[in-house]
Amino acid sequence: GKKAKKTEAAAVVVEEEPTPAPKQEENVFVEGLKNLFTKTFGKPPAATSKATTTATETKKVDAVAEETKADVSDSDFLDVIWGAETSARPTLNIAEMMKAFQVQTTTADDKVEKVDDTDEFKTVVLEAAFQVKPHPEKVSWGGEDYGFSVGRTFGVFDGVSGAEKEKGKKLYSKSLSDTMKKKIGKEGLSVKEITDYMTEAKELADETATGATTAVVASIGEDNVLRALNLGDSVCLVLRDGAVAARTREIIHFFDCPYQLGDDSPDRPKDGTTLQAEIFPG
Repeated sequence: GKKAKKTEAAAVVVEEEPTPAPKQEENVFVEGLKNLFTKTFGKPPAATSKATTTATETKKVDAVAEETKADVSDSDFLDVIWGAETSARPTLNIAEMMKAFQVQTTTADDKVEKVDDTDEFKTVVLEAAFQVKPHPEKVSWGGEDYGFSVGRTFGVFDGVSGAEKEKGKKLYSKSLSDTMKKKIGKEGLSVKEITDYMTEAKELADETATGATTAVVASIGEDNVLRALNLGDSVCLVLRDGAVAARTREIIHFFDCPYQLGDDSPDRPKDGTTLQAEIFPG
């Protein structure tokens, strides 16, 4: 019969080495944040202990919470920064971030200096000049209109053309202007003070001058308030941002006959209209 043929087989054992996990690409954003907080807090976030797996054995790693450290992975790190919930507009989770990176804060001794952003008050400085060019037909009189500017006060006197004039005498408008310029100081005046000065100037002009004039005198106080007295149809305007912010009110007896100061006029400075308006630099 047939004999059985003995066959020997060699067993070959091939040991496979664990396949290394693919190297994760560096998350530039996460690394940038880590560098930022390393620079801010003086130390980087602690490295994360992860579970490792091979083809033959799986080890379970228990996470142990230490009292002095906290491990934060890249994903945990982002959760700490932005909050765990997903949102189109994430909220910065400051409290958890401070806890994860063991940032200690003290508020008991912290002092916050309060900054006063209130604009410092500055007194407006008045810079003015005055020049009158007489009409060719009125050159012999030196013109009918006059004005002055002294310190924080200024005035304009518009001579009345229809008023009778006596040759050899100073015009009423010039007399008022000259007298007030001499009497007024450099400080700002109240409406009452302007009225009193104008009344004194009128009494002198009644004796020495001729003709008649309207009058508007204004003064800017050290409190940046403009105070004005107006007698007649002249106007003092306060302009702001290209618009009229305030103005004096004209007063007339009838058409082409304004309130006026003159020897024959019944009008007095106390009959004028007044204005008070705050002004600003510029």
